[in-house]
Amino acid sequence: MDESRWERYGAASGVVFVALLVVATFVVPAPPHIDAATSKIMRYVTSHRRAILTSQMLAMLAIVTFIWFLGHLRHVLHRAEGGAEALSPIVFASGLALAGAAVVSVLPMTVLVLMRDSPDGLTNSAVVRALWDTGQALGPVLAILAGLFVATAALAMVRRELLAPALGWVGLAVAAGNVTTGIAGFYVTSYVRAWAIVGIVAFLAFAAWILVSSAVMIRQPEVERATTREPVFVT
Repeated sequence: MDESRWERYGAASGVVFVALLVVATFVVPAPPHIDAATSKIMRYVTSHRRAILTSQMLAMLAIVTFIWFLGHLRHVLHRAEGGAEALSPIVFASGLALAGAAVVSVLPMTVLVLMRDSPDGLTNSAVVRALWDTGQALGPVLAILAGLFVATAALAMVRRELLAPALGWVGLAVAAGNVTTGIAGFYVTSYVRAWAIVGIVAFLAFAAWILVSSAVMIRQPEVERATTREPVFVT
């Protein structure tokens, strides 16, 4: 298999990641708000057991494909930098941090479903609330880490190490939106409709940016672009 075809597979993993992420997000009915009563949370978990488990399983598969996509970015950036290791390790590390936090974010809802299926059920309201709030608290963490990942990859595009500078500038705007949403999430401890909409827009922008980037790399693998220019850091 030539490198061009292998890179297309790596870029395609980004498309698969976005598809799985979006389905995992919307396959389950909208959850109760962060300040919802514990009894409402219990009813939600009890009523949507299968949908919640499906969502968490798809989220794990999305994380796996994201790690593959991350490895692809690491490879093409390393080549573009001529081995100088400028942005490529930062992109890789920020992506791994995001993947790690995403794995942790899957656990609270999964544990709640396991509690629901246990002999005691969801009888301990304090534990239910603690798990629910933990899941909610991980949202801002994921937003900030997603912003960091997009910002570093977008900066590589602006520096002409990857894809096109125009897509890089868009990525920086997407990163700013996610980081802003994440920071706000630490202070907004009750449901605010405006911030909820901003959060959804930031999430969809993150997914769309990765989708477009992946599609462009499928159409023209970076190895083909690399033959038309010298590595960025060659003197």
